[in-house]
Amino acid sequence: MPSQFSIVEQLLREIAQYPEQLAKRTETILTDDALFDAYEPHTDCPCVFQAQNGALVERMHPHKWHASTIIMRGQYVEKRFVVHDLNDKEMKVKITQASQLVLWEGETNSLLMGVPHQITTQRGSSIPSGMHSRMPTGLKNKRSWGPVI
Repeated sequence: MPSQFSIVEQLLREIAQYPEQLAKRTETILTDDALFDAYEPHTDCPCVFQAQNGALVERMHPHKWHASTIIMRGQYVEKRFVVHDLNDKEMKVKITQASQLVLWEGETNSLLMGVPHQITTQRGSSIPSGMHSRMPTGLKNKRSWGPVI
């Protein structure tokens, strides 16, 4: 999968060079109900941000697909986690942070399906704008957990 990520990230960098066309396509999708409905299944992301200490913090969650992202505007910090023990019956999970990276405008990032992660912004900044490419769904269950600071 990593070789596919590099190809997808390169394509995202190339597409990002045409923000006017991206804005036009986005507007077309948002104003055409049939087209929007066709995209809706592909936007199944548990992006729930909460304000904490002046920053925006997303709920920690994994995705059911491999994905790549390019930051179009702004920046964010992404924490990635490892799940050590998941107890669905008691609704408990034990996790540890595995890594952290900061992404700035123009930078790309890829994530394997099933890897829990969390996006946060700097204090006082807004949610960054990005373009995402996702691969076919590979996992059945979607989970999210409360923010981890």
